[in-house]
Amino acid sequence: MRSRLVAGVLATGAVACIVANVVITSRITASHGVPLPVTEWVYLVVALLLPALGWLLPTRRPELRYGWLLLVSALFLGLGLTGAGLSITGGAPVWLISPLSAIIAVFPGLNWIFLPLLFPEGRLPSRRWRAFAWISGIAIAVHTAGLLLSGYAVRQPMRVSESPLALFAVLSAASARAAWWRRWKSAAPGCPCARR
Repeated sequence: MRSRLVAGVLATGAVACIVANVVITSRITASHGVPLPVTEWVYLVVALLLPALGWLLPTRRPELRYGWLLLVSALFLGLGLTGAGLSITGGAPVWLISPLSAIIAVFPGLNWIFLPLLFPEGRLPSRRWRAFAWISGIAIAVHTAGLLLSGYAVRQPMRVSESPLALFAVLSAASARAAWWRRWKSAAPGCPCARR
């Protein structure tokens, strides 16, 4: 019962932030006399699937880490893009915009590295991957802290991914995908991750 409440709060927060980002973007485009682009509506539909699936998994199977990871990444996506939108409009104080804009750096790390690495059972493929997971987590934390302390996320909110750790993120994501592929190819026939 408690997991349902926590999942509901996280999903509601993520949805609120994603919708707030669309509202902020529509105000920015309306101030320039341009209608909201179709890509923003596509983003809204796709982005709302993340908290929906993230809510569904923890409420049905709270022991799976995968659903919780989806919920947290959806929340970071919503918060980060809302911060970027507020940074462009100047609609909030810098002490609020800076952490919100910097937190967007966590979203790709969770989605590109940890989601494929933990898929489908919520565990690492083997013990050898623990060091990789720790290094990736530390790199994401250092990257986010660097963005926060440097103020880069406030000055250049839409270019957060262009940083020195972006190459590390791409290489880590490729390694996580390779681990997932290897696990999928070598799975026993009865395993949930086996090829069909």
